Amino acid sequence: MSNKVFRLSLSLLLAFSTGFLFWNYKSIKNRASQIFAHTSNVALQQEAVNVDTKLPPTQITFPKLNKSIVVSASIIDNGVWGLSDDKASWLATSAVPGEGNVIIYAHNRPGLFGNLGALQIGDEIILTQNNKLITYKVRETLAIKPNQVEAILSPNNQLTLYTCDGTFDQKRLVVYADPV
Repeated sequence: MSNKVFRLSLSLLLAFSTGFLFWNYKSIKNRASQIFAHTSNVALQQEAVNVDTKLPPTQITFPKLNKSIVVSASIIDNGVWGLSDDKASWLATSAVPGEGNVIIYAHNRPGLFGNLGALQIGDEIILTQNNKLITYKVRETLAIKPNQVEAILSPNNQLTLYTCDGTFDQKRLVVYADPV
């Protein structure tokens, strides 16, 4: 495992194992654009600042769902996961397509990853990167607990999609897809 993947794995493990969400019912409305996580590893956050050397994905398309979503680079800054109200987020410390595990996450709401659970094994997902289309096929969907961070980490060349799920977002939905 490369040092970069190890640091990402360790940072995410710390973030999730110390308590990924600290929301109560009232704060869900007020903080819908943020996910709070604790992490003591500043290296993960600093490494993401230099995303200019990577060509991140700029769009994700779900043909089965008849949906395309703009993707923007995001980082973990002082323990807060960068999220957008109208875009999916590519974790800038994850890989770019073709170079490892590409992690993309978004809110579980209409227009974003709200119907991600409708994807089935074999469904196509298309990433746009540098005006190129990279096609993936869904391999597996998995419902996990928020502290099961190891579920989104992988040294494999794959696409990992991640969103909240369940009543009051008490679970997470992970979709794994392999390049075609």
